[in-house]
Amino acid sequence: MNKNNAVIGGALRTRGSLFGLIGLAIVWLASPLGCGPSDPLADVKAMHAAREYEASLELLRDLIETQPENAEVFYLYGVALSNGRLFTQAVWPLLRAMEDPEWYPVASLRLADVAVSTTDWNMALGVLDRFIEAEPENVKALLLRAYARAQSRQNYEGALEDADEALAQDPINSQALVLRGVALLGLDRIEEAAEVIELAGEHFDTEGLGLADAPRFCAVRAVFAKEKGELEAAEEIFEECLADYPTNLEVVEESMDFFDSIGRPERSSEIIRIAYEDLPSFRSYRSSLVYRLYTEGKIDEAEEILLAATLDPQPEAAASAFGDLAGHYFQFEKFQESVAAFEQAYALVVDPRPEFLFVYADALIVAEQYEKALELAEEMTVKPHQELIRGRVSLAQGRPAAALEYFERGLLLWPENAIARYLAATAAEQIGDFDRSIEELRYSIRADSAATDARFRLARLYAASGQPALGLVVIRHDAHSDQNRSSAETLLEIELMGRVGSTDGLSPHIMEVLGSPQAWARGVAAMAAGVREAKGSQEAADIVLDSTNLDLTSPVHAAALSSLVTDLVPLGRGSEVLSRTESALSLHPQASALYAVRGQALTLTGADRKEIRAAWARALELNPGNAKALRGLAGLEVADGEADAALALYRRAALAEPEDGEALGGAAKVLIAEGRFREAQLELERLLERDPYDGVAALQLAELLLKDKADSARLRTRALLRKAERFGGGPEASRLLSAPIEPEAVQAL
Repeated sequence: MNKNNAVIGGALRTRGSLFGLIGLAIVWLASPLGCGPSDPLADVKAMHAAREYEASLELLRDLIETQPENAEVFYLYGVALSNGRLFTQAVWPLLRAMEDPEWYPVASLRLADVAVSTTDWNMALGVLDRFIEAEPENVKALLLRAYARAQSRQNYEGALEDADEALAQDPINSQALVLRGVALLGLDRIEEAAEVIELAGEHFDTEGLGLADAPRFCAVRAVFAKEKGELEAAEEIFEECLADYPTNLEVVEESMDFFDSIGRPERSSEIIRIAYEDLPSFRSYRSSLVYRLYTEGKIDEAEEILLAATLDPQPEAAASAFGDLAGHYFQFEKFQESVAAFEQAYALVVDPRPEFLFVYADALIVAEQYEKALELAEEMTVKPHQELIRGRVSLAQGRPAAALEYFERGLLLWPENAIARYLAATAAEQIGDFDRSIEELRYSIRADSAATDARFRLARLYAASGQPALGLVVIRHDAHSDQNRSSAETLLEIELMGRVGSTDGLSPHIMEVLGSPQAWARGVAAMAAGVREAKGSQEAADIVLDSTNLDLTSPVHAAALSSLVTDLVPLGRGSEVLSRTESALSLHPQASALYAVRGQALTLTGADRKEIRAAWARALELNPGNAKALRGLAGLEVADGEADAALALYRRAALAEPEDGEALGGAAKVLIAEGRFREAQLELERLLERDPYDGVAALQLAELLLKDKADSARLRTRALLRKAERFGGGPEASRLLSAPIEPEAVQAL
């Protein structure tokens, strides 16, 4: 795969930007196919009166083609789809109906209902804010907004205001009482919440009041017990709710959250499986179950569920299922299969929404089907989408200057697009304009810090350029509220804390990530690495030795022991290091990680090569994927002049640690020494994909490219030299960079 393509696709995929793939939350929203009988509207209304929504779909599809300006048709189509739980497909026709002032009120409220059903709080609030501005006393709208505000967990104060306003209009509205209780719970006003929940219960005991909202009331009672710390009571209430309402979305979601929080994920999986089996066509349950299966490593079963959904006889549902399947394949880097699934979805829709065309084109780019992607761009009605796709193609083809021009045009029309800003930053970086890259990354973070890995990338850039304090500010931006924050980001934050001397007190979001013993050891090692960079080995060793909750004889804490080895040997405490590894292995003689640390300690202390090789080999015997041992053995092969053997080991190590560039750097050095420059270039390109701010690797690659006479190679060389100069490549980068660039290369740029 093209290197630029892989880097961009990876960065965007992990943050759920072009694709919301982990949650499989792609919104297709396309207009459907079909034809129906010629006498439509009265028949459709009669079917809806009889709750025969699915039967009305064929008639409505025909009506959409024959009466494309009739807002009522689109409204009824949205009603039919949403009542059939095809919520995401219902959005498009409801939006069309909202364009007609006569149908705007009912279509808006229906769309808000749909958005709530799919937990798209941003859409729900956007629709409801506009609606309530025009009708501030509409009780249904107020209740919907109160629910969306509370469930988004972002605005409990607003939810309370809406619930109070609804009660002002309707003092005995049981739903408003329940939502008031939810808002008070969210605000930690427990005593007031208790009074409201008790009052709501009295209303539920009164015949005819709020019975439709009983599942929500049940869930609220359970959550209230949980918040009071009465876990046994909460569990009992949740089980009662599940027995009575096993497919109610709120009951299912709150129950799963509860059982996950008390360490019973298997019960959560059981809950979602039951809900899915009862309602297999409900996309939210299918997506949730697939996600749970991912976390349990049951990838094949997840794929079977997604494939089964594509057999749905309703074209809207089948198209949505093919979209989810495309996302599944994309996530597991089966890019050609992903494109094939997109094609199936595309064949089932007549007028696909812009979002669909956008993600389909992006999948084509990642699959290196550039011409198809450009053809699809021609069909796009959203001009910024066209420019972004054209820019993506240029970037994937190694033409960053051209890509930047496309991105700039797109940003003129869509300045707050976080993804476009990120892509522009990447293009600027590839031509060596790091100040422009910083500016674009800042814009991207401000627009949406969770859309890409811009925060992580910018923090790494600052750290690599000797500005750890700035990097720490960036990596902490919205960290407490980002549920998708990676462990790599947390470890970088800890390392930067060490570099700036902020070693006391870890924030709650860090402690949550470091909950497991293995993660805690990696966190200690990261802090020590930062301190080592700033103050040296003695202070870094003290970080490990003074750390609490650390057992340096345990295999799960091997990362911390390895860090200690790195620091104690230069301090002349090699015998202590060896003694520690021996003690650990005496307690855990089958621990590959400890044998790898033993090999590290023997190497650093200059022990006998046979003893060193034996330690590395034993580590690999116990775990063939131990990257540290693979790199260690590769180093021995290099010393013995066995280049091919060393390369094989380095490449195995690179696969075993996909986020680290050390093994790739080792392979590149071997290839350069052997005069295999083309192969060395490939290894260095891969290394810079993983660590874009490795100045030494950038200098090595630039020196190799100096042999290439092509204009494009000259331009790339200059960009690499700028990178090397900025990120620690040494004085040689500045010397080479001072050479004048050829005129023809300037013209090519």
